[in-house]
Amino acid sequence: MVTKNEMTSAEKTLSSMAIVVLVLGIIGSIATFFSSCIMWDISTYSGSINGIDGINWLGLPSLIYIIMATLIGWSVLSVVVEISVNVRKGSMGEKDNWKKDFAVLIATDQKKQARELLYRVILESHQFKKVLEGGRDEYHQACVKEVNNIYSVYLKAIGEESFKISESDEIFDVFR
Repeated sequence: MVTKNEMTSAEKTLSSMAIVVLVLGIIGSIATFFSSCIMWDISTYSGSINGIDGINWLGLPSLIYIIMATLIGWSVLSVVVEISVNVRKGSMGEKDNWKKDFAVLIATDQKKQARELLYRVILESHQFKKVLEGGRDEYHQACVKEVNNIYSVYLKAIGEESFKISESDEIFDVFR
């Protein structure tokens, strides 16, 4: 299992829920087992189905059922946390790989492909989505400036000073 430092708050909550499900399920199963044994002994239908040393073992099926349901619930929550962490880390890893690909394209003097890769990354970035959100002109210019600051090194590597966008281009709406 991953360490707590690597989890987001939602993943920590799911992990805590898994532990709570496990603890409460075990406590509940033990309580159910003993209460069903005691209730059988108290009831008028108890008959003479006693187990070892006078304990009635009719609560055993409910004990097994509740423990198995608890373990299944706990394991499902734990697996969901692991999947969430792995998906998040995988998507973060893919975002970092473009820098290596970009460096290789620049090193092999394939600036056209490097430009295409850079623009794809810019257009899919969170900062570019903020540019498309609109708002006042000052906000729009600040968002474009933020995009240019983040990607300035890469833009200079392909021979461009800044990333330019015209708000009238409806073609960029697919990136909203």
